[in-house]
Amino acid sequence: MLNSALDLTLLLNSYKKYIISAFIAAAAGGSALLYITFMPGGLYEYSESAEFCAKCHLHETHYKDFNHSAAHRGQKCVDCHLPNNNKIEHLVWKSIDGNKDLFLFFTGNFSDNPRLSNHGKNVVQNNCVRCHSEVVFKMDTERRNCVDCHRTLKHKTTGVF
Repeated sequence: MLNSALDLTLLLNSYKKYIISAFIAAAAGGSALLYITFMPGGLYEYSESAEFCAKCHLHETHYKDFNHSAAHRGQKCVDCHLPNNNKIEHLVWKSIDGNKDLFLFFTGNFSDNPRLSNHGKNVVQNNCVRCHSEVVFKMDTERRNCVDCHRTLKHKTTGVF
């Protein structure tokens, strides 16, 4: 037992400079990846843009109408379609929805006429209430969805849905 521990120590000492070099290279690579991802204008910021969403979603008409609509022109797709109460939940659902969309796109099962899931409807409802809280604070938004009254709102008509 003692010999194997001593042998391991000797082995680690002989490879110490390689281990340190590998650690430094991994730290530098990881830092570069984090910088490229999260720097201003980086991959994360780009992946939040409507242009990024429109590349795979094949919703060209939705994208054009959304981008030219006055009501929500300054908003991004993720402002409505991803949870925005906290960053962790946003990132988790961004990865879940993004991977699901990638799978559907590359398997040829993606529709240009998508339907929101129940989770998606809840997310959109919560985001409507969050953004328009000063207007809806007296309304019963727990039992009624915004689209119950605003059912004519669509990407193609207002840039909302």
